[in-house]
Amino acid sequence: MELNAFAQRHAWKFDEVGPSSPKHDHPHDWHDIFQEYEEMMRRRTDQFLDREGVTAEQAVEECFRMKNEGNSKFQYFEYLAAAVDYRKFHALMLDFKEGRRNLTHWWTCLQLEEDD
Repeated sequence: MELNAFAQRHAWKFDEVGPSSPKHDHPHDWHDIFQEYEEMMRRRTDQFLDREGVTAEQAVEECFRMKNEGNSKFQYFEYLAAAVDYRKFHALMLDFKEGRRNLTHWWTCLQLEEDD
């Protein structure tokens, strides 16, 4: 899966940043990696929306509905959110690096209920 391969290729490059960390600033190349992730997710999401014949709003609404119903698939929606928020992307890369995340089935968030 493209997303899993992306994380395997780049997650090791990311570190904690802050006053108590060895790094105090985010290196510029991390933002370049974020932009690559953003473009990859845009392509994947556009392909999904076209294939399913739904709008982005419908897909987001369905993901939030599942979250509100306690559906565990919502966790994968965070991978999409990381494509538009650098801080979430950085946290996602750290989670993958430390083994706290599994990116192999991120797309299951995008399956609408009738597809289950």
